[in-house]
Amino acid sequence: LESNTTFTGLPKPLVFAAHRDEFKFIESRLTYGTVGGRFVKGQNPFYEEAYQRVALDQLLRIAGITDDDLLLMSDVDEIPSRHTINLLRWCDEVPKILHLRLKNYLYSFEFLVDNKSWRASVHRYETGKTRYAHYRQSDEILADAGWHCSFCFRRISEFIFKMKAYSHNDRVR
Repeated sequence: LESNTTFTGLPKPLVFAAHRDEFKFIESRLTYGTVGGRFVKGQNPFYEEAYQRVALDQLLRIAGITDDDLLLMSDVDEIPSRHTINLLRWCDEVPKILHLRLKNYLYSFEFLVDNKSWRASVHRYETGKTRYAHYRQSDEILADAGWHCSFCFRRISEFIFKMKAYSHNDRVR
């Protein structure tokens, strides 16, 4: 799911749409959708975020998700490792909700903060019950499951854009 605006209403290009040809080799496995930004100046950006999460739930249904499918929920900067994905594939009894403990980096993979990032999660999908949530939902946590790199950008201009577009921009001074 891709939006033409940030959570704070700043216009942004549809990056995946512009590069979709590069993913033709997996086109049959992709379900892509767009959602237009509806941000209202002065409105809490979390309303926009919630709207996009509902659109994402709809896109999952269009993709054909079924009960007991494993659904990974994470932000784009929360990256599960290959061994975590393989472990989930090979296990018969994945908990209903499993949080992934990720190594937490800030600004670059050079700067390890801690090993306490746990917001990424895996869910056994249940029709009508499973919804995107980015908070603690279970005490079941898989350690050393990947990486979380906040504000990791190649260019200062990307960092500046993130700070202006950030759903938590009220924290930016």
